[in-house]
Amino acid sequence: MRPDKYRGIIIGLTLAVFLAGYGMLVLTGATTIRHLLDNALSAYLLGWALYGMFSRMPLSETGTRFLLTTGSLLFCWLLAEGVVLSNLVDYRTLFGAYESGTALSVTGRRFDRELLWRHEAHYQYEAPYQGNLGAALCTTPDRERTVAVRYDRHGFRNPRDLETAELVVIGDSYIEGYITPDESLITTRLSELQGTAVANLGHSGYGPQQELAVLRRFGLPLKPKTVVWAFFEGNDFSDAERFETKRHWSSSDRWYDFWQNFGFAH
Repeated sequence: MRPDKYRGIIIGLTLAVFLAGYGMLVLTGATTIRHLLDNALSAYLLGWALYGMFSRMPLSETGTRFLLTTGSLLFCWLLAEGVVLSNLVDYRTLFGAYESGTALSVTGRRFDRELLWRHEAHYQYEAPYQGNLGAALCTTPDRERTVAVRYDRHGFRNPRDLETAELVVIGDSYIEGYITPDESLITTRLSELQGTAVANLGHSGYGPQQELAVLRRFGLPLKPKTVVWAFFEGNDFSDAERFETKRHWSSSDRWYDFWQNFGFAH
């Protein structure tokens, strides 16, 4: 039986080892949030195991404390996620983030079984002016100017809902122009030159399979005379190759997005 004075030392050393290991994971071993969470969970269980080994209290008491502590943490997590699943809170909006590492973690996007993700109906936001080319070239956003971005009922970059359009343009972010003013969009200029209604059906991150689905679901119902399909060699080939993998992950969209983005992402 160890004297009481050694008990605090053992607990302190256990905590120090845990913090040191956790810090090393952050600095060197964890390349993604999911990796970090997996290791944090392992460290949590290991910490309780060490506590049970070196603690003077009966194992039954240690087990009770473990269950109560873990249950409380799970309850807090379920409560936090529950308000999101009930559409009462969007943490992305609350924390002011509209860009992140995965598609569904971007504010204002929703899960779509066929397209995997798309913008919410009539979503709006403001951002510093930069433009797609500026973003690609890593230029500094102009903080003195802001871009007001608006989406239509289907989640595409049109300032108003369209019933018909003589010309439809499909593509990825270069067509959507998510950080480009309305007046500078390709579709706006094309509408001015042609003197007719032009529908912008571009969406950032989409590849050929998704763009084909957009044409079928949202483009053809507008009864266009002409369809312009913009192909970007910079990533459309890789988007086409990765589509099946993305679709595989979408089968567990909410849980995958939680693991990838530390939860609270929807």
